[in-house]
Amino acid sequence: MREYSMPPLAEIPASANLADMVTRRAAEQPQAVSLRRKNSAGGWDDITTSQLRDDLGARGRGLTAAGLGPGAAAREMPRRAPTPALAATP
Repeated sequence: MREYSMPPLAEIPASANLADMVTRRAAEQPQAVSLRRKNSAGGWDDITTSQLRDDLGARGRGLTAAGLGPGAAAREMPRRAPTPALAATP
């Protein structure tokens, strides 16, 4: 098996996480559409970066209120929504 390597294209701080990316994007482009969620009528609803940030923040506060802290493992089983899966990312 051959092994390939190359230097990283960007330096990412060890303290960086997915929440940083969402927060930064929401500050820069709050009305930008981050994703779309299927609604009960079969259509699609746009989820803006600010809505995604707010939803993830609320879910994170819920996990904290339940006693989970940094480094704790948690999993929420979403039906079709991507935001619950992102909320548990450390």
